Amino acid sequence: YKRVRGNVQAFTLIQIGLSAFVYDRDSNSFLARSYNFYLFPRQCGSHDPRTMFQSSSVTFLQRLDFDFNKVIFEGISFLNLEQEESLRKQKFRRLVQDISEVKKRLQRVITWLSNAEAGSTVDVGPLDNACHEIFKQEVKKKIPDLVDSEIVGGRQTVTCLKAAKTALMTIDVFVSRGDNGENEEDSETGAVDWNELIDEALGFTKVFRHLCKSKKPVVGHNLLHADRKSG
Repeated sequence: YKRVRGNVQAFTLIQIGLSAFVYDRDSNSFLARSYNFYLFPRQCGSHDPRTMFQSSSVTFLQRLDFDFNKVIFEGISFLNLEQEESLRKQKFRRLVQDISEVKKRLQRVITWLSNAEAGSTVDVGPLDNACHEIFKQEVKKKIPDLVDSEIVGGRQTVTCLKAAKTALMTIDVFVSRGDNGENEEDSETGAVDWNELIDEALGFTKVFRHLCKSKKPVVGHNLLHADRKSG
């Protein structure tokens, strides 16, 4: 069992199907509701998981028209207990290292807004989860009436809602750890809650833990990943 389990766990879990059965007394039968979840491990702080697929498995899924784009762009993240604990113990300095990159993107938006027309867009580029949260929060705080920020195809895109009437000043960034009130100040603004980032990275793990907490009988198929991937 351990040998087979070890071989399976080397690969990336990308989809889980879940059916919930409820007994209906009137019909003396069970009612089933089925759900399908696309999964994809996301980078969070220093947690940057590798993904591994077997060529024959990819070919098999391709023949069945499996949506790999949906896995990568919309897949739900997950962590096991060991990964979660490791993230919560991380020094906040790791997150702060990304601040300079966020400031560059923000300044690019400010420069672009000086001549942007309503409805125009600018591609800010890809950002990891932590940087995206900082970027989104600072845009919302500093220039909420001028732009709208969203992720398109894995890249941060900003849309101009209305032209700026006056020149805009440089946006500064400030980040807070959020779990015990300790801060790392880069300047005077905003805050990102580290716990919120971990909560987002947990993703499908919360569904799995809810199933465990319910103490309902579970019948599984191909669940050799379960304790390590969703623990």
